[in-house]
Amino acid sequence: MAQLEDIHLITYEKLKTRFSLQESPLQHPFPQRPLRMLGIVKIDGRALHSVKFLRVLIMKTTFMSRGVRSIFLCPQAELHQPVFSCESIFFGKKRVFLVDVQQAFPYSSHNNEELFDKLMSIRETYSDLLHDTIRPEGKIMETFSKASCYVKLNADQDSRALALYHEYLDFYLDVIEKAHPVPDERLPQARQDLDTFVDIMINHDPAMKIFAKLFGKKGSRKRALELFYNR
Repeated sequence: MAQLEDIHLITYEKLKTRFSLQESPLQHPFPQRPLRMLGIVKIDGRALHSVKFLRVLIMKTTFMSRGVRSIFLCPQAELHQPVFSCESIFFGKKRVFLVDVQQAFPYSSHNNEELFDKLMSIRETYSDLLHDTIRPEGKIMETFSKASCYVKLNADQDSRALALYHEYLDFYLDVIEKAHPVPDERLPQARQDLDTFVDIMINHDPAMKIFAKLFGKKGSRKRALELFYNR
């Protein structure tokens, strides 16, 4: 039976059957081992791109007794589509699980209500996973969609969490496969919306504080821009 710890492997196998993915050269290739915590922290994974995706990041972070699996799919700016993200954090049998299709643009600027309504209808069928929800705080809340699932779980809920994840991912990938570039007159706004999203994430994502401890303030920003946004 598939385990949530394997979500990064499962995701890569699914993506490569639907998209022609190319490895992206990194200035700091995987695996990355921060000098500040050499032997304690290891960051490994794949950074890829495709015609449809500016970045496909599939990352496994190991930190002492904790583990993190990060999935981040950022479409090309000209598609003007939301960003798919998933974080699974493990401490023993406890999990923190986040899956969302994040707003890379204001709701008012893009007609994607059907996408989010469909995701919410999927989430409603997994009410057993929603008993211990987590509420994000601060500026980062602006990027969370109304369909986000951010919860605390136990190991015996792995299969249900993976089922929810696959339904979100499959529907999202269908949307991206069908998406076409916006007209030329809308392209500057699409690029600006993505830049605004990137700024919020880089400046306000709590994970950046951890990155800063590992790689320093400048190093963490440089790595995050390269890993998550192919910049």
